[in-house]
Amino acid sequence: MKIKGAINWLRKEKNLRENHEPTDYILLAMQALEKQVPQKPSIEDEMGYFICPNCNAAINYTSDREDHKFCLNCGQKLNWN
Repeated sequence: MKIKGAINWLRKEKNLRENHEPTDYILLAMQALEKQVPQKPSIEDEMGYFICPNCNAAINYTSDREDHKFCLNCGQKLNWN
């Protein structure tokens, strides 16, 4: 997957530059890319609430999970499979 490859490359670049240059932009890019890798929400209760794996915010969904492709709180991409 191209996103995971980019994250790994940025992680290596950050480690190489850590003592020489600011790494704020590299960290920001890594965080943004990591949110694009789909994560599976965990079940909180039988009321239809799920928990975002990134920020632990409650995700309410009806029977149509496709309406919730991303966490509304942090933007994490969700995998409902």
